Amino acid sequence: MGLRSKSVTSRPFAVALLAAALLCWVSSAARAIPVPLPPGGTVTTTQSAPPAGATLLASNAQNFVSQDMPLNPNGTSYTGSLTSNVFTNYPGSPFGPGFLTFTYLLHNNGPDALHRLTTTNFAGYLAQVEDDAVTSPGGVIPSTVDRDVTGKIIGWNYDINPRLPAASTTAVLIIHTNATQFVPSLASVINSATAGVLSYGPAAIPEPAALGALAGAMGLAVVARRGRRNG
Repeated sequence: MGLRSKSVTSRPFAVALLAAALLCWVSSAARAIPVPLPPGGTVTTTQSAPPAGATLLASNAQNFVSQDMPLNPNGTSYTGSLTSNVFTNYPGSPFGPGFLTFTYLLHNNGPDALHRLTTTNFAGYLAQVEDDAVTSPGGVIPSTVDRDVTGKIIGWNYDINPRLPAASTTAVLIIHTNATQFVPSLASVINSATAGVLSYGPAAIPEPAALGALAGAMGLAVVARRGRRNG
């Protein structure tokens, strides 16, 4: 009788343990892995966790204005703002501590809807993409993200109606990279017109020819130094 009573009493406890384990598994599964974006690739993003614990290195908010040209030279097509951030130690970055994550938050004042946002200087770097609609509640998630064949330009597409309409804001758009240095860059906000806006991107990797010239210059400097020393 005592054994039976103990078994019946422990059954709810076992069910609770099973439920807790299932909840942990579901929570971990919900945290999707960032999607690799190779040169020439097009992907859809996964949802990121908010950047708790990340280190903010730089932040920049810029307004932009575009005009329809040349059909309507006096008419404003759209205005808005772009906030660009640079982080290290961003949660979910596959590249680990010390590598840079770039985030972009685009707001459209209208009146026209926006179709696309692009940013530059990613040539030679690995990149993986996510979006964060938790930090920006109601943020619009892009339909796709693409990268040109050179790997330099990464763009988010809002090509499903109503696109990115007036008075709306994107989800936080995230690019994890294996870059360690960043510089000011230029993003483009696009519908039928284009507006350029200051942003951030990785520091450019020197071209092989530039590296060769640098190595040659360093070699000449060493020879000159030795010549002076011998003289």
